[in-house]
Amino acid sequence: MQTYEEKSKEARNYRLQSTVFIGIDVHLKQWNVCIIYDGRTYKPFQQPPTAAALSTYLKRNFPNMTYLSAYESGFCGFGPHFDLLSEGINNIVFNAADIASKGKELRRKSDSVDAKKIARELAKGELQPVYTPSWEKICTRSLSRLRSLTVNSIARLKIQIRHFLHYYHVEIPECFQSKHWTRAFIAWIREVCTYERIGEAAFEAKILLGRLCQQMEELKSINRKIIEVMHTPEYEESYNLLLSVPGIGACTASLLLLEVGDLSDFSSIEKFCSYIGLVPDYKRSDDDEYGTCITHRKHSELRKKFIECAWRAVAVDETMQRCFAKWRRKMPHNKAIIRVACKLAKCVKSILKNRKKYEARHLE
Repeated sequence: MQTYEEKSKEARNYRLQSTVFIGIDVHLKQWNVCIIYDGRTYKPFQQPPTAAALSTYLKRNFPNMTYLSAYESGFCGFGPHFDLLSEGINNIVFNAADIASKGKELRRKSDSVDAKKIARELAKGELQPVYTPSWEKICTRSLSRLRSLTVNSIARLKIQIRHFLHYYHVEIPECFQSKHWTRAFIAWIREVCTYERIGEAAFEAKILLGRLCQQMEELKSINRKIIEVMHTPEYEESYNLLLSVPGIGACTASLLLLEVGDLSDFSSIEKFCSYIGLVPDYKRSDDDEYGTCITHRKHSELRKKFIECAWRAVAVDETMQRCFAKWRRKMPHNKAIIRVACKLAKCVKSILKNRKKYEARHLE
């Protein structure tokens, strides 16, 4: 009778003999591919950047096998991932920082070396895939990405215009010193930035203001489209549940749902908090443990929004305020608010899982 170790070894050998492991270093003009089959590593080669070309090669040289591939997440997004799946190639997308590298590979880096390294770690079973949403979710979340780009573009244009006014000694009245730009402020800029006052530079002011007004109109259009999507049957219930959480408004609720849906893809609260980036990094050796700051791996927009929402929640909800006060006695306020943001994320995961609104305790 075979022991457990013998059965495990036999199953692993069968997997290695029936599976073709493919490491892909994805680029715009070509893919660098390395194949490992039955313990043998084949010489890396280049091919056209399509899943169909790879599928043709595999079916010709390794027919009737199971194909498993991997590539690093990057500029190409998940497009190649779904193309590979459609061709019958099981694929994963992983974070480039998660792959082990030998010293020689770090000093003699090339596309072929990267492809070989990916195939090697894939065959070992050491690669962990990143969160991969469905293609429908990827298409829908383009709205949140577009909104973020537009908001950042508007912020840059406002900085450029204020610098322009300062450079040409145009003093801004006290009534327009607020960070919020009103229609009256924009109209005032048009009135003062004339040819008689600043000469040919008035043309630059006209161009900058034109861009700003165009971007602001585009932002309004994007916001209307997002609200329209949030009131569809797929999102409406979850959207209303999120609005019941203290501190979370329409912007954060829509961003969360567009980026990660109803969080059913996350098996635990801890994984969701880690995805946002609300967990600390640490270093532990023997009996010594060194605490470090908040992790660098994050979803930038979601982490920023959850921290902003945490500050608002502390001001309006009794439970969140007590949590903040508890941590505030142990650490600075900027670290304590991270704990509140993490608690807020856990509340979000809980209400979306149980489909019950948050029971807020408002401050008197």
